Amino acid sequence: MILSLSSVVVFANRLQATQNFGNSEQSYYAAESGLEDAILRLLDAGKTDPSSSYTLLVGSSSTLVTVSAPIGGSRTIVSQGDERNRIRTLGVVLTNNTTGASFTYGAQVGDGGITMSNGSSILGSVYSNGSIIGANNAEVTGDAFVAGNGNTIEDIEVGGDAHAYSLEDCTVVGDIVYVTGGGVERCTAGGTTTEQAEEIPTIGMPLGVETIDGWKADATAGGIISVGDFAPPKDSTRTIGPGIIGGDLILINNQTIIISGTVWVQGNIDINNGTSISLASSYGADSGVVVTDGWIHTKNNGQFAGSGTEGSYIMLLTTSTCRGSSGSNCTHHTAAVDLHNNAEGAIFYASEGLVNLHNNVSVTQINGWAISLDNNAVLEYAIGLADLDFSSGPSGGKSLQDWQEQ
Repeated sequence: MILSLSSVVVFANRLQATQNFGNSEQSYYAAESGLEDAILRLLDAGKTDPSSSYTLLVGSSSTLVTVSAPIGGSRTIVSQGDERNRIRTLGVVLTNNTTGASFTYGAQVGDGGITMSNGSSILGSVYSNGSIIGANNAEVTGDAFVAGNGNTIEDIEVGGDAHAYSLEDCTVVGDIVYVTGGGVERCTAGGTTTEQAEEIPTIGMPLGVETIDGWKADATAGGIISVGDFAPPKDSTRTIGPGIIGGDLILINNQTIIISGTVWVQGNIDINNGTSISLASSYGADSGVVVTDGWIHTKNNGQFAGSGTEGSYIMLLTTSTCRGSSGSNCTHHTAAVDLHNNAEGAIFYASEGLVNLHNNVSVTQINGWAISLDNNAVLEYAIGLADLDFSSGPSGGKSLQDWQEQ
């Protein structure tokens, strides 16, 4: 009897251990399913962004999934599986893959140079591979660099140092540096005036073709947003991206657009009449990109913003080669980019085309083959732009870190 009872106890204990092991394994699989469900929701722009916590049923088990708010472009997911009170907890960090870019100058300009009309200002430093030609009361508050022999700084006030092959009719608060063969005519300097033999070197734009093509590939991986033009109804709110718009992006009736991943517009971008375009909060401290092969036009109080986290910006980038003459890739002002209203939350990038800033416009950052500032236009450089991380956007642009049991 004793031996029989002992055998029964041993068998019961082993049976209980086997059941506990099975329940524990089921809890683990439930927890893993919770992680995968949350990741899918975060990666798929068509899914609803999960709330801070929710419960998911997996067979006879349940799992409590907790998703953190975006922190620096990353989100922490914790999933607690429960099968008959046997608890297993898994966690993972979902992080945006990013592309870094440095915007050291308020305006960085190609061979087309800068034209500044009456009262226009660049609040910060500027580096141009072409001449900077100003007019009455035009000013650069920081340093001004003009690369290449034969190029000039003319008819502007420079609040810092001025470096160019030659300088004419200018006022420089700091030092003047010119190149042998050039000269200084009717310019005053608060500091020294120095001649140097070396040509002031040209510098390339912050973003290369490979980076732009990579963003287009990211958008392609996200699928099709619209086969043709994308023009949502008046006063509507839409979340888009990652993906491709096969025609124009037309936002001219108070629409609100939230960018949740890199968008490639294969036509033009027309922003007008109080439209708002911003990044989704999931970008965190990262910045995001809308790429277009056509022109960009903004007017009548179009609003731009990053994710809401300090240091996040939205960049509108065009590959248009319009440089001041009419063509299919030109605005009605024969430019790649035309800005008629303030755009402090955006970066405009047109490394192969002309950017026009019209009267009384204030913008955060511009890079272009050439820049033209109308009367009283202001380009105000944000110090935080010196080093930006751009999120790739789609599922291919994110990585999983620290997937482990807790």
